[in-house]
Amino acid sequence: MLLVPLAVLASLPVVPARVDDGLQPWRHVLALKIRDEGFGCGRVVDVVEHGFEHEGRVALVVCHGGFGREADGPRPYRVIFYTEGDITVRPWPRLEARGP
Repeated sequence: MLLVPLAVLASLPVVPARVDDGLQPWRHVLALKIRDEGFGCGRVVDVVEHGFEHEGRVALVVCHGGFGREADGPRPYRVIFYTEGDITVRPWPRLEARGP
């Protein structure tokens, strides 16, 4: 059932998402998929494309809301959108976590 919205999601260009841009249904589906992957995402507030990797488009997705300790403040996720409609979600790497 979620396959059709994800196919539509993968075909849309990844652009910065703002509150009044008409992409509320798209952001809602993306928040659901991020929650399905086990991460807290009450709502998607911003999406910024960062290029290509592994035959997919990489984007920084910022969420607000969620569950547990993730309920407060914005949380960035690294999302790869694949052409067949799948996505991969990981926490966005923090600058302080990088080694020398």
